[in-house]
Amino acid sequence: MEPDAWVLEAAAGWEQRKAAEHARLEELARRADEERTRGEEAERRFQVEAQSIVEARRRLDEDGALRVAERRRIEAERSEIEAQCRALDEEADVREGRRRLEEDGARRLQERQRLEEETRRIEAERQALEAAVAGDEAERRTLAEKTATFDEEKQRLDAARARNADKREQLERARVLRDEERRRAVDEVERRHDERSEAAGAAPAAAPPTGARRRRRLELCASVILKSADQLMVLAVRNMSLSGLFLCSDGNDLSSLAVGSSLEFMLFATHDIKNEVDVTAKIVRHAADGIALDWSEDLAATYKIALLMDTLPPQDHPGHAGS
Repeated sequence: MEPDAWVLEAAAGWEQRKAAEHARLEELARRADEERTRGEEAERRFQVEAQSIVEARRRLDEDGALRVAERRRIEAERSEIEAQCRALDEEADVREGRRRLEEDGARRLQERQRLEEETRRIEAERQALEAAVAGDEAERRTLAEKTATFDEEKQRLDAARARNADKREQLERARVLRDEERRRAVDEVERRHDERSEAAGAAPAAAPPTGARRRRRLELCASVILKSADQLMVLAVRNMSLSGLFLCSDGNDLSSLAVGSSLEFMLFATHDIKNEVDVTAKIVRHAADGIALDWSEDLAATYKIALLMDTLPPQDHPGHAGS
């Protein structure tokens, strides 16, 4: 059966919506991956920064110990030089003769000049050491500031993790509430259909050979648009429930649709194609005149189909196959 123009237009709209939904889901997954990657990169940076801070602190402590030892050595040399100066001065008092005194005076003068030069050198080293100590103190302060910044960043990260956990918990609670509301809505739709069937004197459909169904099957005016082997088909729904439907083949070859595989299609009211939903169902069995589909594990699909079923009129007669 060749599809009409309105069917082709509806099928094109259906495929566009499917493509847009797939693109939106892929974008959400990509953003979640990027957010997780940024979080992991931030944690790695924090760990590397903490290690560098610990290493810098250790080096500062070692340099400080070396500088303290150097300062003690310089002070000891200075004390020794001063002791030598005092010894030289005392030695001059006991030397005999003016000549020897003059010679000793010249020697002491040279020695004093050398000592003064050594003193200046020691003073320069002391000033350099004090400058290095001051630099160490500045570096230590910088290290403390970095440590404080790291701690603040870690606290912010912990707070963000806590917020994310709260958000996930809220989303999970919302999902549970939404699923419960959908189940109640689905049960209410099925109850209304039972009341309508009882009012019309209709008997429940018989169970299939594979066992009792979980939901009652109803004969409603509904049709399906699907693609099989690049062929667009419009097929009538023989009967349906809130967990599945039986699709008439109407002379089409559906053997390429394997049992257990998933099938995407558009389910719509036979007399109003704008009243439709997109469905993904599993093929559960083949029959000579059609196939049986099941979506019972998809609560969101069950909810959408329940809303559609609530608007569908019953078929005019048991063999009705739609238009």
